[in-house]
Amino acid sequence: MNADSMTCGSKFPQVNVLLSIHNPNTEWLETQILSICDQINVEVTFHIRNDGPNEVQTTLSGLLGKLEANNHLGVGASFMELLSKCDSGGFSFCDQDDIWAAHKLSSQIQALAGLNLPTMAYCDFQIIDSEARKMGARKSPKKISKFSFLFRNNIPGFSMYFNNEARNLLKNSKEFLPVHAYHDWWSAIAISQLGRCVRVPEELASYRIHDNNAIGISDSALSRLRNLVNRVGTGLNETEKILLQMIRFIEFHSPSHESINFLKQIANGMRMGRFKRLLILIRQGVLQSSMPDVANSVLLYVLPSKLKF
Repeated sequence: MNADSMTCGSKFPQVNVLLSIHNPNTEWLETQILSICDQINVEVTFHIRNDGPNEVQTTLSGLLGKLEANNHLGVGASFMELLSKCDSGGFSFCDQDDIWAAHKLSSQIQALAGLNLPTMAYCDFQIIDSEARKMGARKSPKKISKFSFLFRNNIPGFSMYFNNEARNLLKNSKEFLPVHAYHDWWSAIAISQLGRCVRVPEELASYRIHDNNAIGISDSALSRLRNLVNRVGTGLNETEKILLQMIRFIEFHSPSHESINFLKQIANGMRMGRFKRLLILIRQGVLQSSMPDVANSVLLYVLPSKLKF
């Protein structure tokens, strides 16, 4: 099968859990699936896609059998392909080897109760080793502003939950996703510009660090610093691609939304000198954001060399 689905639970709020796999460790994959099937007070529907070249066989015969090899789309496109097939309920991304606390989804749903605009709930998480031993914890940002995700994503997809309104917004956006862009970064930009982000300050998931992570989360301050330096060194090319496509998506979905002009100002500044880019940030209100947002914006927007025509 190219994509598979199964449902766990009943008579509770529906959540679509999107899982794109690529050459998984089947033991970890099964642990991940079981931890999500153990979610309390939610009805979970899995949407699973094998984005790898090899058939995957699990021992969870009562839940999930064989996943045939599929065309390789890449991480972001594979997840957005799954999202495009969701017709109701909220949704959450998950990795193929994480472990979720039993109340992850119900806590995130509760945090969004009464909100009728596109909203993302995000949580803290643990970092574990290959044997599921805790190595540390990662606190999520206390506040999200319109600058938080412009130049990098610092909230991993598995810690996110999106409500029904966010699903309605994002499900038809896969055609706008830039090649090789990541689903979680794309979704976080859209919701931070068009909706709202709510923090749930609990460790509701565990991220497994191992040698074969497709996208690693560093477990030390030094590693995170190195990653940040490397990000500065790459310049603005990756950011420009995703922001230009986000502008096109917003123009398509909500042509009069004020975020269009904001994003255009940011994108146009990438071809200007550093001082002009700093002025753009100030005029657009970066100084009213949190200190991490100010620091990231200056480091990743002002410091790199400008884009060339």
